[in-house]
Amino acid sequence: MIRDESGAINDRPADAIDASVVFTAGRFSYHDDNVQKCVYADFEPVECISVEHAPKGTDGFMPLPFEETGTLVLPGYGNKFVARLDRVRTSSGRTARIRI
Repeated sequence: MIRDESGAINDRPADAIDASVVFTAGRFSYHDDNVQKCVYADFEPVECISVEHAPKGTDGFMPLPFEETGTLVLPGYGNKFVARLDRVRTSSGRTARIRI
């Protein structure tokens, strides 16, 4: 999800100065408990390996700094990460790549 400077969700903000990419990640193992008649998940945090961006249609990916906010997003979404877009200075389209 990309939010612009006013906090509105927008996949094409006019200016990336106050925009950020927010995403969640986790490793889940789902279990069926036939005795209790329920389904539950075990959660393990994951390490985000990289967040990158490139001009649209190219493979020239460059690293984009990110941080884990420490906020666990439940149910079933995992840890929350934020990559600020203020370092991206371009008026052309960009492609983001997140590797976990």
